[in-house]
Order: sequence, then C-alpha cells, then structure tokens
Amino acid sequence: MHETSSGARNSRSLPTLAVIGAGRVGNTLALSAYRAGYTIKAIYTRSPERGQAIRTETDAAILPDVRSLARSADLILIAVPDDIIAEIDSTGAGYWQAGSGVVHHSGLHGTDVLQHAAKAGAFTGTMHPLQALTDAETAIRSLPGTYFGISGHPDLLPVLHDLVVALDGRPLIIPDADKALYHAAAVYASNYMVTCFAQAVDIFVDLGISSDQAVQALLPLTQGAITNLASPGLPYALTGPISRGDLGTIRAHQRHLAGQNQDALDLYNRLGRATVPISAAQNKLSDQTLEAMSDSFSSMTSDDANAHFCSQSSDFVRSQP
Repeated sequence: MHETSSGARNSRSLPTLAVIGAGRVGNTLALSAYRAGYTIKAIYTRSPERGQAIRTETDAAILPDVRSLARSADLILIAVPDDIIAEIDSTGAGYWQAGSGVVHHSGLHGTDVLQHAAKAGAFTGTMHPLQALTDAETAIRSLPGTYFGISGHPDLLPVLHDLVVALDGRPLIIPDADKALYHAAAVYASNYMVTCFAQAVDIFVDLGISSDQAVQALLPLTQGAITNLASPGLPYALTGPISRGDLGTIRAHQRHLAGQNQDALDLYNRLGRATVPISAAQNKLSDQTLEAMSDSFSSMTSDDANAHFCSQSSDFVRSQP
C-alpha cells in the first residue's frame, strides 16, 4: 500500500484517510485518527450536515458521492451499516484506486463484501472496534484500551495495526471465516447484557417500582458484576444462587416467574443452564448439586413450576394439625 506524508502533522509517514459515513463510528474514528496525527482528506455522507463535526475540526472536504471520494486518500474507511457496505463497494466500481486501502468496520462481514475494490487492485480489510459507541465524544474517550478485530490483505494489516495502536487500541486479528462467531460473541457480551438488564427492570416495574428507580437500583449490581469480571475474573466473578447451589431459591424464582409469562421463565432457564458450568468451574459444589440444578433448568416449565408449588402447598396443608 502506498503512503504519503503530505499533510501529516508529525514526523511519521502516515496514510491519508477519507471516510464514508458520518454516524457514530465514522465520527469517532475520523476525529480520533485526526487527533492522533492522521490527515482526513475527505468525507462522504448522505446527510452532509452530519459530516460538519468532522469538517469543522479536520478541515476535510465534504464530497458529493462515493466515486469522487474513492481516489481522494490512501486509506478509505467505510463506516456505514452492515447492509450498505456491499452497495458502497459496488457504487465505487471503476473508481477504487489500485494500491490504496479500502476498509469497513463491520463486526460481521469479511473482505468479501469489498469485491469491486479488490478487483480494482485496492487492498481490502476490516477494522471493527469491540466497543459500544454512542455519541462521538463519549466514544472517543472510551477507545483507549479497546480491542479492534482486524482482517484483510497481508500488505494492509500492518497499516491497520498502526492505526489501531495510534488510537490507543489493541489489534486482534480475526480471520474472515471467523467473523460471524466473533460478532456473535460481541453480541452476547454487550447487546444481550442490555437485554437481561431490561428484563430485570421490567420485573421491578411489575412490582410497582418506577422504571427510573429500577435502573438506579439495579445498575450498581450490573456494574459490580462487570468489575468482578475484570478481577477476580471467570469463573469466580459468578455470585448468586447458582454459585451457591441454592436449589430452593432457584425453584422459587421459577415458580414466581411462571406467574409472569412463559417467555420470562424460558429465558431464565436457558440462562441458568448456561450458568451451571461456570459454577462447576468454581469447584465448590458437589456433582449431585450441579446435576440437580441442571435438571431443574432443563425440565421446569410454567406448568411444572405451578405444579411444584401446588404440591408443596398440599404437603404443607397435610402437615398441619
């Protein structure tokens, strides 16, 4: 990949950059790269007003289309939603520059969605920030220490490595064939954590607690779990009834969740089954206790939970004088 030192604001020879898309990812990467010494030559976005933040700070040109941007810089960053990447690549057919770099930031797709750029002789790659990005300034502050999944042409990987390091990030090479599983893991760690938190908030709301108060009450618990994941780490970050082997507590949860809806109970049981092996790795519980918990999560439906409750109630009544 050819690199030019023209416009670079330090002694290193850095590739010039151009950005397609000025959403959260585009803004974050463009502004972070600029502040790290890279020159941002141009921006293309379907809503030009969204590119103003980049233009104001970097003095980059806002260009009218993909084709005019395709040859404007050494490294083109395609920061658009996953479903549009191939369309952008196709739009630039006949204009991509041989020897330049063309990179997208999807966690799912590999370089195969950049086939027109590759056919033109560009070096194609991917560079996905393993981070939940919100507004640009908040995201910029969160980038240091963030891992970036990178893949692509061997001649481009060192360029991407240097860019990630310049952003105070950590490069992680993910082969294209592994991108889907890599991205699924990211969804588990980030998106589904939000889903589980929302489920907990909904239960609190059903108890008559306001949504705002529920969030404030539960957030320290979630933050504590994240802190424990950092240290002492897995498997010892796990606390709660599955870690302790409290089968009675688990069954009480199942019984009362059954009164909410089957979906809530199904999710609880699926997560419970996935949690038992983590508890087992702590080496605190007997095989019998672990097996009993697994059986409870595997077999308990809302009807089972209600039947179990009725059985317990009947036993209690019969035991009374």
